[in-house]
Amino acid sequence: MKASPQLGTAPGLIRVLRLPDFEVSWAGGLADLDGFCLGSEDGRLRVTDNEMQPIGEPAVASVSGEAVNGVARSHGWLAVTTRAEINLWRPPGPNGASPENRIYPIGAHGVVVSPSGHFVVPSGKNGILVINPRALPADQGTRGVADLDEFSIYRVLGLRGEHGEDLLVCAGRSGGVGTTEYREGLGVKQLCTLKFDSLDVVDVCFVGSPGLPRAVAALGRDGTLVFIRDAIHDKKPLTVRFETVKGTAYRLLSAQGDLIVLTSKGMYVLSNLAARSLEGMRAATIRTPIFVCELEAADANLVDDRYIVVVMPDGVPVFDIDLIRQSAREQRALGVMRE
Repeated sequence: MKASPQLGTAPGLIRVLRLPDFEVSWAGGLADLDGFCLGSEDGRLRVTDNEMQPIGEPAVASVSGEAVNGVARSHGWLAVTTRAEINLWRPPGPNGASPENRIYPIGAHGVVVSPSGHFVVPSGKNGILVINPRALPADQGTRGVADLDEFSIYRVLGLRGEHGEDLLVCAGRSGGVGTTEYREGLGVKQLCTLKFDSLDVVDVCFVGSPGLPRAVAALGRDGTLVFIRDAIHDKKPLTVRFETVKGTAYRLLSAQGDLIVLTSKGMYVLSNLAARSLEGMRAATIRTPIFVCELEAADANLVDDRYIVVVMPDGVPVFDIDLIRQSAREQRALGVMRE
């Protein structure tokens, strides 16, 4: 059985944020921001509070005016990425210090902050750019794993490595899943890859726990899910695919033990799958309740492990994860693995 709730039918489940004259290309949260951050198709940023009320006026964030596809904040600097460049901004200081900015003319697919506080930017065939915000504006960034063959770094996830270094886990499209390490002063190590036959890997997310600190999941463009208990040592990951998940997949998130898959057909919340898939289960035994919301979305992100914010042409729906979990339990939409 498949549950397909329409937008707005479950009280409190969904709120929709709409801003006039602001076409949203990216939506999510920021460190120390009690609310939501939005990037626009013409390179501007805007923030709102938790009640979706705008705070201040939109600000120019991309010097090229390209669509924003990633935003992150670390050590007082704001990183904003587009397909044309990486923009780094620091606002005026409390003592009247002038604002600062630095532009890297490298196209990017987004930006994350590593455990050590560095900006980590996936840039396709150009590899990874790691920037230390504590050394800006002078820092030139550390380029790693460039001149790749089949591997194109589309998404990246930052975890803590075995010896305190940053462990970077990458979605590499037809190249599979890649891992590399970064330590200040030593740069980026060689990329180790885990490839899957005919699988186009488009995203990765953390699904671990204190006992499994390097457990990750990866998403194939065809909806295949790959579970890796240890991104460094696991060479035999669990692979599953569900008939319920339709369309071309492009985003994978994990919240409160659930997995969220965004495709061209809708958003699928797989209840407790992140936690249970790491308990030694075989693929053929996995069954899970799936909450399905049919929509046409471009992107999605988590905010405070509480909300899913989705970018759509006519607005930004904000889903309450707790209410989604309740709805999934009630409707019991059972996902069946595709053999």
